Amino acid sequence: PLFYAQYKYNIGGQIYTLSDIEQGILRKNSALANDLTSTVFEFAFKAKPKGERFSVHDPRRKFVLQHLDPRIHFALNPGTVSGPEYKYYTASQIDLQLELNAREFCQINSFLKDEKDKTFFCLNEMFKFYKADFANDDNALVNYVLSYYGDESRANIQSVLEQKEVKLKFVDYNWSLNNRFNS
Repeated sequence: PLFYAQYKYNIGGQIYTLSDIEQGILRKNSALANDLTSTVFEFAFKAKPKGERFSVHDPRRKFVLQHLDPRIHFALNPGTVSGPEYKYYTASQIDLQLELNAREFCQINSFLKDEKDKTFFCLNEMFKFYKADFANDDNALVNYVLSYYGDESRANIQSVLEQKEVKLKFVDYNWSLNNRFNS
């Protein structure tokens, strides 16, 4: 994660880090991971920065998206085992591609699990990192994820949720590099 703040790219004469692109442009000017220090605090201590990444006078601010589409999280690949699959995107098909990626990621990275007389709805920890992008509370988050399931699968899980007390559990994010980077 430190390389998100460490390496800089010149795009159209402006300097951007990967965090600037993800947090500033795609996530509506979030101050999250604004520099190396906040990146460390963010992941080590779960600290949430306040404010905005790009000031009013920053020329990069004009590129900030006005609407945060949480499906971007299913497209941005940090090269980790727990991250979404690599995909190729086209401007003409981006909405469909994001929708398909969301469906695939949600179905692969969520499941019911019974553990010591308790039932958990388990989610990839990415949903915890960016929870505010997806939903306001745990129930809304579960419903968001289930919205990407097919009707029958969604109905089966909702049936369990109605019959039992189910707790939300986040599966630890695996920061190891995925196979594409290991080979």
